[in-house]
Amino acid sequence: MAHLSSNQRVGLGAQYLDNTHPRWFMLVNISCLDTSSCRQDVLGQLYGNYWTGVSRLRISNPEQLGFHAISHAASNSRQTENLLLAQAWRETILERRTKKASLSESAVGRPVGNEFLEPRGSAELSSASGI
Repeated sequence: MAHLSSNQRVGLGAQYLDNTHPRWFMLVNISCLDTSSCRQDVLGQLYGNYWTGVSRLRISNPEQLGFHAISHAASNSRQTENLLLAQAWRETILERRTKKASLSESAVGRPVGNEFLEPRGSAELSSASGI
């Protein structure tokens, strides 16, 4: 496989999680995200430990999915790669959260079954104003 950038690898990892762990991006604390830590990386936060996540998801090459820095990289470049991976994960998580929020907002006022979704607090406003 050709060498992929950190952003490309994280994109692949995010797609993998989308398929195996829906809403994963809502569970990761980006303020303490650290891709060099087995407990604070994405899999560590989702499964308690990086290795548990790799095992449960049956990931054969976590480096290619952006879950881990390339193992043959020199120490300095590995540190740099971990910083790049962490930044790419943060951006990816924020993008997914923003997309989910905009989808939720666009559903307001649309029928769901036989009911309509109302903005939070609108029922109270309607009854208070006599509408």
